[in-house]
Amino acid sequence: DDLPFYALRIGPLAAIFMDTGEAKADDHPSFGGLVAFDALRRRQAGWLGALINQPAFRDAPYRVMFCHLPMRWTDETTDAGYDWFSKRSRQYWHAALVKWRTQVVISGHTHRHAWLAGNAAFPYAQLVGGGPAPEAATLIRLKADDTSLRLTVLDLQGRELDAHTLSPLV
Repeated sequence: DDLPFYALRIGPLAAIFMDTGEAKADDHPSFGGLVAFDALRRRQAGWLGALINQPAFRDAPYRVMFCHLPMRWTDETTDAGYDWFSKRSRQYWHAALVKWRTQVVISGHTHRHAWLAGNAAFPYAQLVGGGPAPEAATLIRLKADDTSLRLTVLDLQGRELDAHTLSPLV
């Protein structure tokens, strides 16, 4: 299958890669009726629900999801139908992400780096990389071992902009 979503387990890290689709509704005039991302999101929701119950994912010490559009953002209003975050994906995936005890969602799209800590409504943190211009671009590194998962955000000169350390869940 050449599906745009997949998952893998590398040592203590379980990583899920999801396709958030576009930042506009499927019926947005710019698509000319040619997209069906809501159907893809629903399909991924079913797959995700089954995946998180598999032993390799259910028992992973660190749980990370990667996707282009963030699951949450600092300002969740929309601008002429264009979203900075994927409310459409979140409505399908949020419950499974909470059940799986996702620790962080790593995304791009906003063109600026941000860290949103988990809270009561969204127990998973949201880490967003920088923008497409060199002065805003970032590299996000993950290093997992038995004691911690370290997330480090670097600029293109290698300077550390941000770092977070997560403890294992199991």
